[in-house]
Amino acid sequence: MEQLKAMKALLLSFPQWGEQALAVDAYPQPEGCALFPLGLQVLSRREDVQGNTRLRLRQSFLLRRVCYGTREAAAWLLSFQQWLLNQPTEALEAVFGSHLQLWAELGKQVSSKQPGIGIYEVKIHAQYEKE
Repeated sequence: MEQLKAMKALLLSFPQWGEQALAVDAYPQPEGCALFPLGLQVLSRREDVQGNTRLRLRQSFLLRRVCYGTREAAAWLLSFQQWLLNQPTEALEAVFGSHLQLWAELGKQVSSKQPGIGIYEVKIHAQYEKE
């Protein structure tokens, strides 16, 4: 849960976030956003001669944004992905682990049954090491 809170705080610091609420693990209201955990993947496991284990992990999240109109939302999504790549990670390493890398990918518009409402999703990854 601490990782979700840290990720939420980071996302809300995006300069173009605006006044939208960010729900955690709950579907967003119109003109809102939601952050969902997608799981943890072990990328590598190394053990030294003393039996100490070092793991390379990837924690993934899904950010869903619901908004009216699609042009603004598409530009927002592209800006967000670029912004996340350039964020310093030192403060988040205490929550995730060392050698933290953040990125967002596979941003896309998903279908909406209501005309004029755009739903956008992007996967966010935090890759790090833990002992």
